[in-house]
Amino acid sequence: MTLYEELVGPAKVKEWISEEELVTEGLAKKVRSTNKLQSDNLAKFDIHMRSVKEAARDTMERYAKAKKDTNQYSGERLIC
Repeated sequence: MTLYEELVGPAKVKEWISEEELVTEGLAKKVRSTNKLQSDNLAKFDIHMRSVKEAARDTMERYAKAKKDTNQYSGERLIC
């Protein structure tokens, strides 16, 4: 939320929903797994991932730009 507020602006609604609600509302297929993605296995297939911090910032920057450019975001809930 801090990154969202920094790049986009104050959130209108800060409502956290449970994993079960995500599934119930059709926003996720199942409750998340507790398995860890092994980067060693990814390297075997020449798959390289950027850090979560870098990916989250990039996503929020693009979202903020799109929101500013279109000014059409009318959703009442931000789901992270």
